Amino acid sequence: MASRSARESGQGTVEAALALPLFIACFFTVVQLMFFVASQCDLDSAIAAAQTDVSSQQIAPGDEAETLRRAIAARSVILDPDRISVSDVAIDGSQSTKEQGLAASEWDELRVSRATESVNRTSIKATVTYRFEGVLPGIGTADVQRRVDGLRISSYRFEVS
Repeated sequence: MASRSARESGQGTVEAALALPLFIACFFTVVQLMFFVASQCDLDSAIAAAQTDVSSQQIAPGDEAETLRRAIAARSVILDPDRISVSDVAIDGSQSTKEQGLAASEWDELRVSRATESVNRTSIKATVTYRFEGVLPGIGTADVQRRVDGLRISSYRFEVS
């Protein structure tokens, strides 16, 4: 007969063999989820920062999607630039003076008081897609889409009379 300590050491081995795969699966699931959430947060902040960059650039017609994609990739910390795609882009710039274009509440918000002051605004609309591939190849692949619909102030012009 086997001694009691030999049976107990065998029991520990069986418990480890059953529990270890479960522990490893839980660990990698948490890591994968954390990486997915970090990628989404990074994508959101990169898009917000890129809108400001793009609004201050002169963009050639037909090059809007690539310019916005490059700006997002440049402002990202962890995203793979090759997995970012941009579609349905419309970039429109306009200039408004106090008498035209903006509601009174918007002028108050911008703290513009003189009639001769103007604001250059850029409206950016696009669909940004990021192909997420997780820490482990083939696990956790998903397309994350963001709809960009923002108005950015690109410059002010003040005339003192």
